[in-house]
Amino acid sequence: MEQDMKTTPPSSLETEEETKESFRQNASFAEKILQDESIFARHSDDYDIRKMSRGRIENMLYGVERQELTPVDQSYEQIGRKGINKWLWGNLVEPNISILVFKGYLQHKLKQDAWGFYQEYKTIVGFVQLAADFYQTSAGGLTDQHVLSQDFIQHAVETSSKSREKKIISFLLKRAGLYGSFQINNFDINPIPRKMTVVHPKVQDYIKQLEREGKSRHTLQNHFFNVSRLLTWLSNNVQIFSNFELQAIPLLQIKTGHLEDFRLHLKKKAHNGEYSLITVSECIYCIKSFFRFLNKRFGNPDPSRKLKSISAPRYRFRMLPSQEQLNTFFDVIARYSDDPLFEQVAFRLMLDLGFRGEEVAQVSLEDINLNTRTIAIHSKGGEEHLLPLAGKLYEDLSVICNKHPTTKYLMGNDLKAIQNKLRNNYHLYALIADWTFPGGLHLFRHTFITRLANKGILPQALKELGRFKKIDTISLYLHIAQYHSTLTNEVNKLHYH
Repeated sequence: MEQDMKTTPPSSLETEEETKESFRQNASFAEKILQDESIFARHSDDYDIRKMSRGRIENMLYGVERQELTPVDQSYEQIGRKGINKWLWGNLVEPNISILVFKGYLQHKLKQDAWGFYQEYKTIVGFVQLAADFYQTSAGGLTDQHVLSQDFIQHAVETSSKSREKKIISFLLKRAGLYGSFQINNFDINPIPRKMTVVHPKVQDYIKQLEREGKSRHTLQNHFFNVSRLLTWLSNNVQIFSNFELQAIPLLQIKTGHLEDFRLHLKKKAHNGEYSLITVSECIYCIKSFFRFLNKRFGNPDPSRKLKSISAPRYRFRMLPSQEQLNTFFDVIARYSDDPLFEQVAFRLMLDLGFRGEEVAQVSLEDINLNTRTIAIHSKGGEEHLLPLAGKLYEDLSVICNKHPTTKYLMGNDLKAIQNKLRNNYHLYALIADWTFPGGLHLFRHTFITRLANKGILPQALKELGRFKKIDTISLYLHIAQYHSTLTNEVNKLHYH
């Protein structure tokens, strides 16, 4: 993509025709949506995208409220990441950890990075709960004597396996004068090694590809488990595969009929209540993704091409952050981030344009065109989309581009490291901002899609702007939006006396 590093915002005298033309350069959105006769409701030209200026599209995406988002409070001192541990100590350790020996342990960990220190704190909280359960008392009633007793340490040895837990046990043993003592049985400082699983080499290739794309650990496990579920079923239920070990199943012999039988097996499991609809839906999705990978990478025929997906209700009602809560979150970034500009842009891409975490990680300088005010999005399946830039997001990206970052991607060099950093920092900033919303980064995209749905745009437009593949997901968002709109209208009709 042609790169123009000028950062001067377009003139306010830009004509309507120029604005429309600028928007038409968004090939993915314009070419697909403009061909539809009635993608928006016909009751007004304001909803006919063929007559809609780029300004209207930008307002649909960003909205006035988002342009005013986060006027950074200059009264805050920017203390950077080093201040997070101090916040964690004052707001979590002091009020929640009363056992002095554990406080001493955490005191020695204060020099760690904020995320590491937070994990140490959570591990200590787990030990406090372990001791409370062991002694059948409240956490507030525990003392050093309780956690340094031989009986409790032996109990901890028998119930702990993770590396951090082992280190805490070693610390307790030293404090209790029991380290190396024969009084404590079966203690090994090394964490219990994971069982080695023999994996089909092509499945291994697939998981490595997903890892290179920056997929989360949960996603990797989900794909691995679901593809393995298929191979296990084939080995146990299809004669031609029964003599093969899982790691040696000949994938070229898997036909569409085998996959259809497996799909029927999953539907029966769901019907009997053994699996949820979401579980079987995701299983089919992972299998289709696996065979698409084999086709693209090795030229294998794709037996899943005509395999039907299984629809499942994926919408889970979530409370969304208010404008005030969003402002607080971005204020926290401004105060505690070592790179507030970059991190605010990263989270704005999710909130203003619906980027997924892995899509943010993949953004490079070449994806940003300041001349046309567009940004390229590398979506699932290798597809590329263009969306317009405006307001605060455009201004911040202009500043970043002027700095000419030399990293491979805008946020760093390693996709997995970028995603982990975004994910971990989100949890830290949300904690400081006093957010209690469940889940993680996807909350921002969820907020973006919900706001669009609440504006009443039709499914085709929502599909393009949100870059959805599954129409059932779109219909759920629109259904919920319509329900809330109807409910609000009915409530407003009530007269209270």
